[in-house]
Amino acid sequence: MRLPILPEESTIPICDFSNWTDSNEPGSRENFLKTWDYAFRTFGFVMLVNHGLEKKYRALNSELELFFQLPLREKMTFRIAEEYGHGGYTPRGRENVSKTFFKTMKFSRPADAVESLVLSDHNVRGLPSIKNGYYNDQLLKTYRSLQSGLTELTFSVMELMAICLGLQRNFFFKFYEDKKTSTQDIRAAH
Repeated sequence: MRLPILPEESTIPICDFSNWTDSNEPGSRENFLKTWDYAFRTFGFVMLVNHGLEKKYRALNSELELFFQLPLREKMTFRIAEEYGHGGYTPRGRENVSKTFFKTMKFSRPADAVESLVLSDHNVRGLPSIKNGYYNDQLLKTYRSLQSGLTELTFSVMELMAICLGLQRNFFFKFYEDKKTSTQDIRAAH
């Protein structure tokens, strides 16, 4: 199957976040806002680079690689429920996206060849930590570090959206009860 070639003007814009956060040049910040606004009005999303979370993503990925290399019986310690969607560890063969999609069509489809770990503070039993029987707290620490960075970035994004819409900078903040507590779960698929 050949994918269509998109015209150059269809290219998703790339926004360099450092032009917003680190620049003292008004033109640089103004161009960033124009690109941001155009991207969301035209495509609905943007490729954001230099957001400052690259090292945190790499650190978490390294810890997740170690987790997924563990024997199945050790990973199962962090399973919360038989069915998918409750956080924690889900072994291979439990997820089946095509079966969900084609439910009414009665297709017989194999389970997805994926195992996953949902890191969530909503159900801490599924978080690999010493408290839960894991051999260290490094995965937990790197998850929380990335989670914190994502929370900060989320509020920056809300501020940018408000500016582009001509609203007060903190307009969207009031829709979040506790601005210091992250609501992001991180799902790692392997």
